[in-house]
Amino acid sequence: MIKIHSTSLPTFLKRVCAALFTIITMMSNSVLAETDPYSMLLQFNLYYDYDTEQRTDDHAKYALELQRRLTYSTPIRYTQVLATHNSYNSDAYGAIWVGAEQSLRVKDQIDVGAEIIELDLHQFSGDQVFCHGSFYCNFWFDPQRVPISTVLGDLRDWAYKQDQYGTNRTVIVHIENAVSSGAQTTFKNHLISQIGLDYIYTPEDYKEDFPNGLEVANHKRTSLPTRELSREKIRQHDGLNGKKRFVFFWTKNDSNTDDNHESFDVVFDGWGGLNRHWKSGDDDSLDNWDDGINTVEHYDVSATDSRFQNKALWSWGEGEPNDYSIGEDCAAIGSNGRFNDRRCDRSSIFACKRRLNGALHVGDLKDDGAADYPSMWTLTTTKNTWSNGESECQALGSQWHFDVPRNMMETLALKDKLSASGETVAWIAYTDQDSEGATEGNFIITTVDY
Repeated sequence: MIKIHSTSLPTFLKRVCAALFTIITMMSNSVLAETDPYSMLLQFNLYYDYDTEQRTDDHAKYALELQRRLTYSTPIRYTQVLATHNSYNSDAYGAIWVGAEQSLRVKDQIDVGAEIIELDLHQFSGDQVFCHGSFYCNFWFDPQRVPISTVLGDLRDWAYKQDQYGTNRTVIVHIENAVSSGAQTTFKNHLISQIGLDYIYTPEDYKEDFPNGLEVANHKRTSLPTRELSREKIRQHDGLNGKKRFVFFWTKNDSNTDDNHESFDVVFDGWGGLNRHWKSGDDDSLDNWDDGINTVEHYDVSATDSRFQNKALWSWGEGEPNDYSIGEDCAAIGSNGRFNDRRCDRSSIFACKRRLNGALHVGDLKDDGAADYPSMWTLTTTKNTWSNGESECQALGSQWHFDVPRNMMETLALKDKLSASGETVAWIAYTDQDSEGATEGNFIITTVDY
């Protein structure tokens, strides 16, 4: 029992108050330590997420940007991204006809989160336009007809703004082609004059960057090299401060266009094995991504569109990451197949990956992914803190390494393995610890080069 003398009461009270102040300060700091998604959007320079009249779900947009960054160096074939369908056919371009399928300009669709846009190229009265089918293009009062200069100007303006804000965003532009072989050359020239080769990653660039590109001759038809090309390769073609942001590819070329055409020096030909699906309504993308679809094209997207926020997340769980309480800096995958940030000093099993036939990814997400990814991933049976991930995986054999999923097919493989193991969570090689070179809230991959 402690006796308190009346003469010492003021001193005692001072000490109690000081202790209470310390506790309150620590509690306040704990709350402040939690991730502020609005601040993260500012840090990521995502101007379109906070400079808008329509308030977005900041946390979902923050998580979606982390998801985009997670796959930055992953070949496009093994990523799963958002897209818009008939992207030009928008009310924003004056389309008052009942067939308008978008409400935003193309550059705003990209800002919302589209990484692939689709444009239908046609000829009208000697001019090239984007419109929805030959019948409507040639119907003289059809308001769906959008001059290509309008959309290409949007793309150029978008690229300029990305330069201004220092982002690494890129866009794949699908041209559904309905013009003649000769008109393809005209369109190529429009790309060069209205956007510029400084911004366009071309088959000529591919020739310089990859061994397989050496087989590409001038004017040769070249499929989109999805197994090799990543967004990082696009951005860094001209070095760390490169300007490349766009990749264009044709489909439905004129049957008279042979394999040697000058437009093929600027525009790739064909999807390169990507699996696409387009849909309307309030559907999310996850029910297609879990079937191995690479890109889902949506209609009528908006700044507050849940299909481009929570319903587009195959990685982080809802409200994650949040750096809860005294700080959660290391990522784990849970029994629901979603990521969560946790304290790094907690003990869990680890997710480990190996190459299959020398490759880090399967041949095709839709056909091979479900069958092959489960044999490329395993879980340790031992538990440890996050920093021991690589050594714990190496204990399974030299081919196993601490890693993080890059698409939904990989998260599903780990979800099934967690269920079979009886565990509810496993560490993945993903952190925002300062010691790992990341800033608070900006998660980075920490895998070794294998």
